[in-house]
Amino acid sequence: MTKRRDEALDAAQYHFSNWLVHNWSRAGLVLAAGLFILAPLVFKSGGLTVGIIYLWLPFYMLHQYEEHARGDFLDWYKRRMPTIAPFLTERKLLVVNLRSIWALFTLALYVAFLVRPGLGLAAPYIALINSAVHIGQLWRWHSYNPGLWTALILFIPAGICTIVILLATGATPLDNFIGFGIALLVHLFFFALGRGWIWSTL
Repeated sequence: MTKRRDEALDAAQYHFSNWLVHNWSRAGLVLAAGLFILAPLVFKSGGLTVGIIYLWLPFYMLHQYEEHARGDFLDWYKRRMPTIAPFLTERKLLVVNLRSIWALFTLALYVAFLVRPGLGLAAPYIALINSAVHIGQLWRWHSYNPGLWTALILFIPAGICTIVILLATGATPLDNFIGFGIALLVHLFFFALGRGWIWSTL
């Protein structure tokens, strides 16, 4: 009887938003597996250039799982860089990763498919800038930081490969400029959230 009452209380206190804050990266790992399964269909219908842009969403989900699944990311930032991101919270991490990564990468795929693949270059540039941050943190502290392995093993080679393929298939200097500019803005957005310049109470 007590067990059923406790279960009922847990159900009454359940809020999807709270669950999402703490479990989005774990859910992303499952979603990434599904996206990889669908990848051959995307390559068949959209070709190599659209397919490689498509892969960046599950690639980044793998990276996010390494960063956030164990809850290490926020603790690491607070311990190593308390003055860099004093206003960083789990909810802000959710906003950054779902809005600036999941939504933006999905938009990049649609633009690559409907307009031209070169406009999807924001995805690999975001990953490469992110990798540079992880490498800088490795150099600064000479120790692992959450997300380092996928940045080194996945993001750098896949990012370079994506840019080379899209350049070879018609991406313009303007496409690269736009992609790199969007990538910088995403990281500036993250920095502004961490510093409390925007949404300080989120």
